Amino acid sequence: MRTFLPGNKGRLLGLAMRAYIESGLSYVKGGIHMKLLNLREAADILGVKVSTIRAWTLRRKIEFVKVGRCVRIRQEIIDELIAKNTIPKRPA
Repeated sequence: MRTFLPGNKGRLLGLAMRAYIESGLSYVKGGIHMKLLNLREAADILGVKVSTIRAWTLRRKIEFVKVGRCVRIRQEIIDELIAKNTIPKRPA
């Protein structure tokens, strides 16, 4: 959602909102601080390309959150994906 003000102030407010969204959104759930990651951050954590994350969201392989037009992925979803796909070592 963009708020328009007369003159150039509307553009500046839009840029400030975009900077806030790009800086990383977070929320509190059950007293725990949770972070919403953008696609680039999620890709960096998992070591895959951004296009892979986009494909997973389009195919609904991972949950995502839409904030306006921005797509975000909860940090806990990335943590669950890593835990679910971790293969334990063999017993000695």
